[in-house]
This record gives sequence, structure tokens and C-alpha cells, in this order.
Amino acid sequence: MSNGLKSTPLSQSQMGIYVESIQHPNSLVYHMPFLYTLDKSIDLERLRAAIYRVIEAHPAFYSYYTTDDNGEPLIVERKDLPIVVDIQSVADMDAMKHDIAQRFDLAEGRPVHIALYSGKEHNYMLFEVHHIVCDGASASILMDELDRAYRGEDIEPEDYTFYDVTAEELRLRAGSQDYDEARRWHEENFNVGDVDTQIIADRNDKEHRVVHAEYDLNLDLDSLRNLMDTTGVKPGTLFTSAFALLMSKFTGDDQVLFSTIWHGRGDRRMARTMGMFVKTLPVYYAFNNDMTIAELFAHGDKIIKGARKHSIFSFADANAALGIKSNYLFVYQGYLFNNMSIGGYPVSMLDLEDSATTEPLAVQIYQERDGSYRAVVEYFAHLYSDALIHQLVHSFEAILNSMKDGAQSINELSFITSEQEALLDSFNATERDYDTSKTILDYFAQYVAQTPDHPAVVYKDRAYSYREVDELSNKIAHRIHRAGLGRNDVVAVIIPRSEWMMIASLGVLKAGCGYEPLDPSYPRERLQFMTADAGVRMIIGDAELIASMELTADNILYTSDIASMNEPATPVGVEVLPSDLFIMLYTSGSTGVPKGCMIEHRNVLAFALSHSRICDIQGESRVAAYASYGFDASLMDTYGTIVSGATLHIIAEEIRLDFVALNDYFLKHRITTSFMTTQVGFQFATACESPYLKTLMVGGEKLASIEPPKGFKLFNAYGPTECCVYTNVYNVAKYEDNIPIGKALPNIKLYVVDGNGRRLPAGAVGELWVAGHQVSRGYLNREEQMAKVFTANPFNDDDAYNRVYHTGDIVRYLTDGNVQFVGRRDGQVKI
Repeated sequence: MSNGLKSTPLSQSQMGIYVESIQHPNSLVYHMPFLYTLDKSIDLERLRAAIYRVIEAHPAFYSYYTTDDNGEPLIVERKDLPIVVDIQSVADMDAMKHDIAQRFDLAEGRPVHIALYSGKEHNYMLFEVHHIVCDGASASILMDELDRAYRGEDIEPEDYTFYDVTAEELRLRAGSQDYDEARRWHEENFNVGDVDTQIIADRNDKEHRVVHAEYDLNLDLDSLRNLMDTTGVKPGTLFTSAFALLMSKFTGDDQVLFSTIWHGRGDRRMARTMGMFVKTLPVYYAFNNDMTIAELFAHGDKIIKGARKHSIFSFADANAALGIKSNYLFVYQGYLFNNMSIGGYPVSMLDLEDSATTEPLAVQIYQERDGSYRAVVEYFAHLYSDALIHQLVHSFEAILNSMKDGAQSINELSFITSEQEALLDSFNATERDYDTSKTILDYFAQYVAQTPDHPAVVYKDRAYSYREVDELSNKIAHRIHRAGLGRNDVVAVIIPRSEWMMIASLGVLKAGCGYEPLDPSYPRERLQFMTADAGVRMIIGDAELIASMELTADNILYTSDIASMNEPATPVGVEVLPSDLFIMLYTSGSTGVPKGCMIEHRNVLAFALSHSRICDIQGESRVAAYASYGFDASLMDTYGTIVSGATLHIIAEEIRLDFVALNDYFLKHRITTSFMTTQVGFQFATACESPYLKTLMVGGEKLASIEPPKGFKLFNAYGPTECCVYTNVYNVAKYEDNIPIGKALPNIKLYVVDGNGRRLPAGAVGELWVAGHQVSRGYLNREEQMAKVFTANPFNDDDAYNRVYHTGDIVRYLTDGNVQFVGRRDGQVKI
């Protein structure tokens, strides 16, 4: 420059900070205000003299930031402008500590401010500096040299300044063998595709807010020291590897990518150099079931050391060249700031700006004087709840405490503490008493006796009382019984939408058989396979449908003949047990081959009672039967009605997708309760104008964000057919970006597990297993598939919960006990 002052262009790291600081002059992101608490015996005049000697030795403190004639940023050394350290008295530092910090404007003044304070019980030093001229290592160097200067030692000027470091970096980046080698190393180790490590948010507040939290980690220090001694792993690699495992569990991915920072002082000449040399480094881990702890640490060493060695190829370079990105920051800081002293007296430090992270989640690990560890966590509180962060920290502790030796498999590690397990157990405290010796038929008989003339089912202009449905279904039962069918036999039913959806089903059940509802919209070959696979010996249905589908059986009963049959209208007298087959529902599954799922009476009763309570179905309720007869949701329509003595309205096919006609029907018949498939229910919820509707249940697909309807409750339901309709339900009472699938129904227990069947904490992503009263008998003639998805419950051996069904759905528990759907195990699509 023409004035002869020493100057240099900015390094890449400095340039990024400079540009953002100029664009956002009021931002505190790069503001580093440290308040040091000193012993009262410290002589502040002597300390001030020591400060002047120390800062005189470091050119970074005398830097100004400006631009050259072409507008390019420059660092200029201005020792002609002195730094003044004031000494003030303070009555109550706690009351004023957040008011003493200043703001730095790089375009206007020097980016450093130092002040001393004399208090009643302690003395204080405020050292605040802009990050562009100082990093954590520099602050540590400063305190070490202040102690030396205070004790009278000479402080020599830097012989390798940040001007020299910057010049060397610019030279290497301009084109060198080192830079080319660094680029190739990154291409070999970080060409990882679109890995995007990101924990699903559990909040979505409009106001951006950063929270700073600190945790004293509950770790087995003796065990960790032994692990480090036997494996040779350094603390930085140990903790970074544990964090990578943590991210894998909380994202559900076996590949994770995040960033760390390094002090950037690989050159020994920089041991005393003051400046901002921090490098952001990428960290990538890929996990497999065979990986041992030793292999985990070896990979961590390779990545961390390699990234440091090749840091001339920056994170920004890697992002541009390879498309890698990081959402989270993890840093092992060790003893940084924890072993400071001046004049033989310990010094403690407080960061006055403790919530300035630009990452949604930043975790730093510090080691205390006594050898214990502390986690400093900064996170976006508009995305993540405090409770979720607590879960992360506890799981981090669990991982570290379960690491024992290098030969140990990572699959043997625990990701859950006893406290976290207790929380999950509280979510599963779902027991609710009911008479498990009864069946749906007992409830139906109860209402036949109590309210025989109350309408049971309505279709178009035809209405049938409980007595009339009882008599017609008794006739059907006698006909089936006379044909020699009974317990565990299957009767197929193929009918259009009509009153027979209730009547024919009850007739089959009264005969002690299970029914197989056939959907006429299915291909003929599929229906023929289903009847053959189930060993159907009798078909009840519409004559035209039976003929068109070319269905055959030893016995066929046409619905047109039922009313005139010469069969008794009295009970058939067959004993029906809770363990008897209720319905055979076929699901295609991932193979495309239909599987017959055997659902028992006990499953349906447990579900129907829960559904009735959730929807508050009572005797005067009018329930719409919207679901297809062959869809498991038809069970909620029909049997939620029957256990409540209510009235079922079969919605005619021609108005199911006509929202105007459907709304008119709801108005005319004062429908109080309905289920609809998700997309249809979403549209109807926004269009319904009926003042009589109290409850709308939707399910089958992911529910998109929706404003809660006024006048009635909207429930989002989830559940596999194998567990009898739905196992989770959520009351949509507010607008949410990601609507949960809700909490477990009564007498249902849910487990979120990893690929090895180990229970995962709230917030972690894994497969959903279901146990309880609604878990079905399983698949017919599919022993191999049965063995895969219906297994013994490793978490509960009570008779009612000793089997679990593996849903194949990827979910996570929220910290309030609700479950959030993430995707399918075979698809892993996050939604």
C-alpha cells in the first residue's frame, strides 16, 4: 500500500468471516467475548502491564481490515493506533456482565477490546475479540503468556506471524503439489453421493432461536481410560466416533457426514502464533454389522488425520467439487480453557455470547480439571426440543459407557440408558381392563336384548334393526352349520356395498367360522388364488359377482336367497371362543404374493372397544361405513358400531367420491363418526359442512399438513393389517409440518429397534415392532414369512405381549410418547 503499512490479503477462512461480517455488521456469530474471573489478590496494574507486553508480541491484535484500490479485502497492521486497557471498579459483575461487551465493525475499528474490573470478591478481565483475528487456541496462548508476563518473564515477539501463515496458504492454494494431493485425497474419501445427515426436526417454530446448554457427562472414566490405553485411541477420535454412531441411530442411516474443526496449527512454527487458523473439516463414517470398535477407531483416525493433513483443500472446496455438506458440528476441545491460571491462582472463563452457532446442532466436548467431561450443546430451538437434545446426550453417554475393548462389535453397544428405557416403558403403560372372555358376538347379543328395535344398519332406503339383523344372520349361521362348517373354517363373502356387509359377516361368525371378504375390484385371478389358498368351502355373495369372477366352492349361498331361506331365525348354539378365527384378510406385501392374515375374535374385540372409546361412539351415534369391505378399516366401521349399540350407515358406491353428495348424506342422516382413506379424508375435512359430525378418522397414507377442522375432531391413524386395523392414533389439534401417527392404543406396546433388534431411545430412528392384544395369529400357509415377522418379544414375556410383529416401517418415538412415521425399511424415504 502507498502508506507503507504492512498488509496482506485474507486467507480463505478469514475471507468467509470477513464477507459475512460486513454483510451482517450486527451479527454476534463471530463475536468472542470472554470474561475471566481472577483471584482478588491479582494486582490489576501489574496485569495491565503484562497485557500490554503480550499483545505487543502479536501483530494480530494490531490488525485493521480495509480494501485495496480494487476493492479487495486486506489486513493492515496499525501499531500507530494503541490498544488501551481500562481498569474499572464494579459492584456486582453478575448484574452487568452481559452489558459490558461491545460490538465489532470490521469496516470501522480494531477488532479487539480488553478491560479489567475490580470487584468486591474477585477481579475480572474482559477479553473480547473478533473471530477473524483469534481462535480458541489463540485465546489459550494469550492466557498462558499473560501468566508468564505477570510473573515477570519476557515475552518474545512472534517469529512466524499470521501474515506469514496467510501468505503461505495463498501460495499453496494458487497451485501446488500439496493442493493437488489434498484434492485427490478428498475425492478418494468423500465421494459419498448425497449423504445428508440430518435429524428430523420435532419442532417448527417461526421464530429462529438458538439455545446453549451444558451437560456434565455421566461417564465411567476408569473404563474409558482403560479403553484408550488398550486400543491406543486418542480422546478426539474416541468421542468423534461415538458421535458418528449417535448420528447414525438418530437419523436411521448407516452413513453419516458432519463437520469438525481443527486449530490448524500443524506447522510447529505456529505454536505461539496469534490469529484465526481454525479449519472446518469433513468427517464421514460408514457402518456395517461386522465393524469392531478397533475398526471404528481406525477409520476415525484415518479420516480425522487425513483431513487435517490435507486441510489446504478446504471444506468449501470439497463442497464445490464433491457436493458434500454438513448440517452438524462436533468438536473435541479437551482441556481447552480448563487449566488456566495467573500468578499461581486458577482462572475461570465465561463466554458471554454462548448461542451464536450457525449450525442446527453443534456439540463440543471439554475435559475438566478432575478428568470428567462436559458437553456444550448449541442447537436451533425452533427445530429441536430441549427434550430431544436430552435424549441425544443420554444416548451419547450410553454409547461411550458400553465401549469396552477393541474386539467388541459395534452391534454390542448400547444406545439407551436406564433413564431412557424408563421413559419408553412409560409410553407402553397402556393396560386397560376389559372382559377378555367376551367376543363381538356377545356385545351384539347384548344390544339385541337391550335395544332390539334400534337400527343396526342402514343402506340407502333400507334399514334393519338389531333384531332383524340378528334373525337374518342366524339364518345364515344355520345354513353354514348345516353344511358342516365350523371352527377355523373360512367362508368367502363377495358382495357389492350393501347391508350384507354387516349381516353376512355376523352370520359367518355365529357359525363359528371366519369370513374372507372379497373385493370385487380385484382381478379374477387374485380372488381365485385367495379362495383356494384359504381352503374356502363355502361362498356367500351376489350371484352375478360369483359368476363373473368364476368362483367355485362346495357350498354357495346367494344373498338374494337369504331372506326366504327355510332356516331357523334363532341362535345356532355354536360356542365361539376369543381365540377363534374372525376374518381372513389378504395383503400383498413386498413380494406381491397375497398373504392371508388370520385375525382372531380377541384381536377385533380389543380393537373395537378402543376405537369406540377414541371416537366416543354411543348408542345414538351414526357411523358411516366408508371403507371397502375387503379393507381392514371395514372392521372399525362395523364392529366399532356393534360394541356400542350404534347404527352403521353403508355409504353407497356412487357417492363415495362425490363430496357434495357425501356431505348431503352426512347432513340428512346426521352422521357423527366416519373413517376415510387419507387423501379423501383430507379433502372432506376441508369441505365438510355438517354440524353433526363429531369424529373423522383418516389412515392408510401419510397425512399432509392441515389446519384442524372446526366442529369435529380429526384423527390420524396408523397400523398394519397384521395388528388389526390401527395401533396408533393422533388427534390433529394444531397445524403441523410433520403430523405424527400418534400414541399406542390401549393394550398395545410399541418398540422402536435397530437392525439388531435392540431398543432405541426416543428420537432415534428404527423399525417399529408391535405387541399386544391386537397382534394377529399370523399368516396362513406362510411359515417362512411368519418366522421373519412374528417373533418372541425380547422385552416382555407376559402372555398378552409375548409376541411382536415386525412392521417394516421406520419410525421414531417423540419425547411425548407419540410416534412419527419416517419411511419404509425397504424404501427408507424420509417424510
